[in-house]
Amino acid sequence: MPRSAYYPWRKAGEGPNDDLLGEARLADTIFDVWMKSRCRYGAPRVTAALWKQGTQVNEKWVARLIGEIGIAGICGQRKVKTTWRDPDHEPSPDLVERDCTADAPDERWLTDVTCIPTDEGWLYLCSILDVFSRSLLGWSLADHLRTELCTDVLEAAAMVRGRHDFTGTVLHSDHGCQYTADSFRRRC
Repeated sequence: MPRSAYYPWRKAGEGPNDDLLGEARLADTIFDVWMKSRCRYGAPRVTAALWKQGTQVNEKWVARLIGEIGIAGICGQRKVKTTWRDPDHEPSPDLVERDCTADAPDERWLTDVTCIPTDEGWLYLCSILDVFSRSLLGWSLADHLRTELCTDVLEAAAMVRGRHDFTGTVLHSDHGCQYTADSFRRRC
């Protein structure tokens, strides 16, 4: 710090005011609450914990201080794994190789399973998308991840197209056990 700035600052008696010191104490308390939560709490839960301790603060204030401190809570629901590889079945080769373009309908299809949380448990949605038209050809919804979920969506796509023979169509999926099962491969 240059001498020309230091001595006027010292003479004026400048320094952190009471508001800034109070905010620093609050930031320290917020950090302690966050550490006690094993780094899981975000602004809403930290605010609730501070209110339980007797410190009445606004959640937006806590959120701003959390951002300035550089901490964050863990958010979101538990991830559900939908891709389980079957070591007994070898996955099909990747014929798409990240080239998601098509020159004609039914040249390339994409399929995947996603999970949807509900009040009654998880639901699993399998769908097929035509790469050329980006249209949804079929979908199937179930409360299980068995192979029938994926074979049902093949039947739905066949009904939409009005035929059951798709020779030359490349169906791209992940390497989940539903897609490497013998019954799914026979249906394809």
